[in-house]
Amino acid sequence: MIGVLMKQPIIWVVDPDVVKPALELIPEGIQVRVNRTGRFLTEQELVEGIWDVDGVIAGVEPYTLRVLAAAERLKIIARRGIGYSEIDLRAATELGIVVTTTPVPEEITAVAELTVGLILSLLRKIPAADQDVKNGAWRRSQFIGVNLHGRKVGIIGLGRIGRAVATQLSGFGVKLSYYDPYVDPASVAPGLERLELEPLLATADIVTLHCNLTEEATSFLNYDRLKLMKRGAYLINTARGKLVNELDLLRALAEGLLAGAALDVYPEIPPSSDTLRQLVTHQSVISLPYIGAFTQESLYAMDSTAVTNVLKVLRGENPDYIVKVTSSPARS
Repeated sequence: MIGVLMKQPIIWVVDPDVVKPALELIPEGIQVRVNRTGRFLTEQELVEGIWDVDGVIAGVEPYTLRVLAAAERLKIIARRGIGYSEIDLRAATELGIVVTTTPVPEEITAVAELTVGLILSLLRKIPAADQDVKNGAWRRSQFIGVNLHGRKVGIIGLGRIGRAVATQLSGFGVKLSYYDPYVDPASVAPGLERLELEPLLATADIVTLHCNLTEEATSFLNYDRLKLMKRGAYLINTARGKLVNELDLLRALAEGLLAGAALDVYPEIPPSSDTLRQLVTHQSVISLPYIGAFTQESLYAMDSTAVTNVLKVLRGENPDYIVKVTSSPARS
């Protein structure tokens, strides 16, 4: 195999969370650089380190035109995950750089299961009740929740994860609707009602986001749209942080428009601005550290797929899950 590969190719493992067993798939004769900072790299750090790299295993760091222009040998960016909004896809295509993702079944299942878990946690106030007991209290009357059974759940973005969420929720006796202008209604399973955005927001008790991020979708849920939501509804975002305007969400919570929100994604990682700190520490918000795909099964499946895709490109083969400029950005 090594004889087919170019002399001493370099793979840069930029995502700090790639699991070691996946890296063991890389054969001898290939130089592996690993980001050991424990965080996502900045644009400047990418520019300084990418110039002699042949393949990148990427997280959510910014692969801008400036970064890609500095990559003299780069052949592939293997994005670890489903989304690719952090990559300038058009620039990569023009420079002959292949971009792949890892929409593996294990990852889809993991994110969908976390979404369902967050819905139940919000409705039954599980995190707050747990913390109350840990603090030595026993205030049962403070944690009266509501049943999920019989509630209306609106899914925005009916891609792989959105459909998996619908499948998992179907056993709870909920009423399911979706908004996704890119989906052929004929491809949707029975029991999922197609709605336009405003009726979905106005009628759903729970709204869950499963969209990819595009320039048009930034702040997709702003104050005007949050005002359209059913009073006392809940919002779940395990998709992309910039889909929701954080200031507007804070305002909606303060005004009692929403009963609560659960977030696994943020406009910046980790959330450090004053506004985001107010949001993630809000008593009506469940905040997680971007762990949607963090199961043992999902991590290995994603990472081994990303590694395999890099190796295929270095051997001159076609990788799996190539992202093209014409790909629909509507959902994940």
